Amino acid sequence: MHTFVLKWPSADANLQTIDVLVSSSGTLLQTIQVPQDQVKLLWQDIDQSKDTIKDKILESEDYNFDRFADLRLTEAWPYKVGEKKYLIWLFDETLNQYVLSKPLSALGAPQPEPKARHLKTIELGAFGGGEYVERIYSVDTAGNPTVVARITQKVLSRERLTFTREVRTRVGKYLQRACRIFVPAEGVPVITWGRKRTCAPYLIKDIPDR
Repeated sequence: MHTFVLKWPSADANLQTIDVLVSSSGTLLQTIQVPQDQVKLLWQDIDQSKDTIKDKILESEDYNFDRFADLRLTEAWPYKVGEKKYLIWLFDETLNQYVLSKPLSALGAPQPEPKARHLKTIELGAFGGGEYVERIYSVDTAGNPTVVARITQKVLSRERLTFTREVRTRVGKYLQRACRIFVPAEGVPVITWGRKRTCAPYLIKDIPDR
């Protein structure tokens, strides 16, 4: 178990370092240098929030599903809806250190799904997020992600506010069309192409969270 201490030199300065302490003893395990060209986290901006800092910018989650919690830092605060980005450090058991993962940090705010052992990203578009692109990734223990599915929803009728949703899943080296779904303004989505068993997990109505 680790404790993380975030350090700013002054109220109007950017976050500089994150000390990693062994929770049981308080021993300093590592000092992470925060990349100044990628992060904009001023103490005075964060301090105006009533919520805790940890809940807003720092989380500990397992991103490569190796049973070790990794470290996730929000790159900027405040941020616009749909534009959140993270820096992700994977815990290396051999080194006993957190190591910055450039491939995972390059993804758009990936969310771990432990049961499926997948990561998910969402790019929200027009119509209040009614248009979106969702990507699902597998990830190896080294933190290399591979897209295994892409769900793209686009408006079909602006007047009726209906959408079409296309699902592509990985077959070998390529993503191939697996489902096409009609999403009405009212009522439940309907499969227009593809097998019911394959398409059933994608028959959701709500806009994905970002």
